[in-house]
Amino acid sequence: MYFPKVYFEDLSIGSTQWYWDFDDNSQSTEQHPIHEYVEDGIYQVIQTVYNDHGCVDETSVRVIVHPAI
Repeated sequence: MYFPKVYFEDLSIGSTQWYWDFDDNSQSTEQHPIHEYVEDGIYQVIQTVYNDHGCVDETSVRVIVHPAI
């Protein structure tokens, strides 16, 4: 069974650090990560961003993964 890769794009302005939690025990600190889920399901992905002034912001998105045939 093949699971498609999910491409995430950071749209924050002024951020200097990124943290992504993919809700499957995987994380990334890349600005624009690519993630492959190995099980179908519904995942709540959380992106946390930081800037050089100590500000922190967070956003989340629901990702629904279906296996490709």
